[in-house]
Amino acid sequence: MSVLAARIYGAAVVITVLDQAFKALAVSSLFSKPNIVIIPEVFGESVGPVLQLTHVLNSGAAFGFGSNYTIAITVLAAFIIWMLIRYANKITDPIWGTAFALLLGGAIGNFLDRIFREPHGLKGHVIDYLQIPNFPVFNFADICISLAAVFIVLAVIKKRELDHKHV
Repeated sequence: MSVLAARIYGAAVVITVLDQAFKALAVSSLFSKPNIVIIPEVFGESVGPVLQLTHVLNSGAAFGFGSNYTIAITVLAAFIIWMLIRYANKITDPIWGTAFALLLGGAIGNFLDRIFREPHGLKGHVIDYLQIPNFPVFNFADICISLAAVFIVLAVIKKRELDHKHV
């Protein structure tokens, strides 16, 4: 295993653990409350709090998209995780390595929810808890997946090679 692959796997584990810890903290903190304001209103009541914790069960993909396709999303996530694990050892570029680590950690974090949270199996709901104005409720894994997309776009724009063979 290459040093970069070890870093990718290690970072993905840290991301997954943090994601699950944040979700557990959000669930326990919001057990008896509808939400917790972290950053209060700055732009007036019409916009609402800048950041608040809100417990949402998400059967869809990132930011609630595809809520009617939970099983398909779960199977697709498993395939993506498998491909990322399989290919990570071939990555030689640190930008691509960062993208892989973020994507792998975020995908595993949400995948674990789909397997182990109610209603279990391939139909489990992902715990979302971060809410900002005019945006769907999301979680740490969603942030990591979105950042991975930014790194992928950056790598493509800069024409960085994945493994000295592919662009």
